[in-house]
Amino acid sequence: MDKLSDFLNSIKERVINPFFISIIIAWICWNPTITVALIWFDAEQIKRAGYTSIFDLINCQSGLWKSFLLPLGSALIYTGLIGNLVSALNAFTQKWGEKWNLNISKKGSIPTEKYLSLKENFDKGMTTLEKVIQDESKSVEQFNSEKTARVTAEAELYNLNGRVNNLEKQQQEAFDYSFIQRKVEGYLFTG
Repeated sequence: MDKLSDFLNSIKERVINPFFISIIIAWICWNPTITVALIWFDAEQIKRAGYTSIFDLINCQSGLWKSFLLPLGSALIYTGLIGNLVSALNAFTQKWGEKWNLNISKKGSIPTEKYLSLKENFDKGMTTLEKVIQDESKSVEQFNSEKTARVTAEAELYNLNGRVNNLEKQQQEAFDYSFIQRKVEGYLFTG
């Protein structure tokens, strides 16, 4: 069942194809006698026209050029050239129409209810923007204060490191036995 529906969908897509429809319309236009005979003529009218049957009429009226090449060429020209020109013209007119409508609307008025709604949305947006700016301002202040605290801490650390170095030198000098020995020897000899 799925294969049958797929097959029917495939045929439907081909029949709906603009090129295929263009070929059918072009064939009808290039072969109007056959089209009229197929739709409206009965056997008696066909005989009065000088043909023995509908098949005789089709054989006499058609040929390779008229039945295939002219409709195919017409369909190619229509779908390739005219179809694209119509699409381009349609796109141009839509764009031009939109611009024209916007230009006309610039000078128009809007209902009070819509104006108040737009103003309310604008006010909400402004409130939100002000809050964002305040939050950003607080963040910048906090960043600057933390940066100042860090710089102060680094300066204090630098001073403490300098004091530690001085104390280490003093400690080293205090425990330097040669210094003590010189002091003691200097004391003994001078005293």
